[in-house]
Amino acid sequence: MRSIIAIAVLTCCAGCMSIRVDRTYNANLWKPFEYGHKYELREDLFLITLEEDGKRNELALVPSSDQRLSSTNCYESSGYYSAPASIQAYQSDSTNWMNVAGIARAGTFLEPSRLDRFYQFSLWYGAETPVKRYATLLSGYFTGTVVNIEDLHWNAGKYLKRK
Repeated sequence: MRSIIAIAVLTCCAGCMSIRVDRTYNANLWKPFEYGHKYELREDLFLITLEEDGKRNELALVPSSDQRLSSTNCYESSGYYSAPASIQAYQSDSTNWMNVAGIARAGTFLEPSRLDRFYQFSLWYGAETPVKRYATLLSGYFTGTVVNIEDLHWNAGKYLKRK
């Protein structure tokens, strides 16, 4: 117990603190997705490898950057993660995109599986409570893979069809 308190105190003194809490069963936080329902990809999406603290530990489903740039509404896509301009551009020269793990093809099924809420505090930004949504791929080459779906929640209807 003392070691946990010591870590919390050191983290606060360093300027930030973050606690992850599983909120998978909170329906309000899932919006526009619904936990317990299956979805089908309407188009091909990239699987991007994300790094945290120098470790590649997570995959994210990400639309091509051309789709995000052509959005007329800035809320249609977050642009959290960098992706190639298009599937064709990536396939013609994949050497420039080391973070692309593959392509999840249209027709792939997925199901929302985990939602984490982070309670964070930093001296610079103050208190924040960001959310990360995850889904499990149910078909296709990456069946069983858990992926971050944050880049899709801004315009889920464009990329996903509820089954």
